[in-house]
Amino acid sequence: MQALYKLGARRLGILDVPAIGCTPGSRVPMANGGCNDAANSMAQNFNKLLRLEVATAVATSMPDMKYSIASTYNFLTALMDNHLVAGMFKAIV
Repeated sequence: MQALYKLGARRLGILDVPAIGCTPGSRVPMANGGCNDAANSMAQNFNKLLRLEVATAVATSMPDMKYSIASTYNFLTALMDNHLVAGMFKAIV
């Protein structure tokens, strides 16, 4: 971010980490085929730290920077939890 700021960037869009514990590779080794809660917990912790670190960096050294962090984690978990409402179907395992 600092390098982009030095190059003149003043607006930045960031995507956080999605629910990596729900990817097919993470689900395969799970006994019930469900999401890997430990991996999702790490993603959530990373996303919290990402927001904190970006806010701190902008406040301390990039006063003109405007940014937005989109929560792909929340968006995708909401789709998985409400797949019928979203017009998606859930595969029968």
